[in-house]
Amino acid sequence: VFILICAAVLFTPVWVELCAGFPGKGRTRAYLKIAFWRIDLLKQTPEMPQKGEQSAAGEKPDAAGKIRAGLGAFGEIKDELFGLLSYISEKAVRIQLLKIGIEYGTGDSASTGILYGVISGAVYGAAGALSAKTQLDRADIKIEPDFYTAKINAGAQCIVKIRNAHIIIAAIKAWRLLTRIKKRRGDT
Repeated sequence: VFILICAAVLFTPVWVELCAGFPGKGRTRAYLKIAFWRIDLLKQTPEMPQKGEQSAAGEKPDAAGKIRAGLGAFGEIKDELFGLLSYISEKAVRIQLLKIGIEYGTGDSASTGILYGVISGAVYGAAGALSAKTQLDRADIKIEPDFYTAKINAGAQCIVKIRNAHIIIAAIKAWRLLTRIKKRRGDT
């Protein structure tokens, strides 16, 4: 009985659904679904920070110093980080639905046509690369140019499925990665 309960817990699928920006569909949504439960991750639409916002101390942060420190830390952990990300993308995550919708127009037929080629190349290229690196079940991409009016509407929806066993394995790998970072910096 214990083995059956452990197997049921470890192999129960977990879904994460993200939806943003589709016209007429309301606000941005993010849900976590586990078996029969659905948890709303965004109670309200998050607000964007204002440009040039200052810290609580009233000073602007030193961006160049933070970038140098981040690049140094990345150099230390990149091999382990890429190993973790490849495990997650190739084995743990299954994308059940990737839906992208773009309606746009520039008001000029020629520039709308040129922009269609640029957008199509970027979106379909990214979807193809994602399909090659992950398990992508279904991609629904709709790009609709409007050759007469200037407008832009875009939206995306993604449903990701991951089993609890993979979450546990990824968490263990992430914990090992964090302990290696702390050991290298001497932060035990």
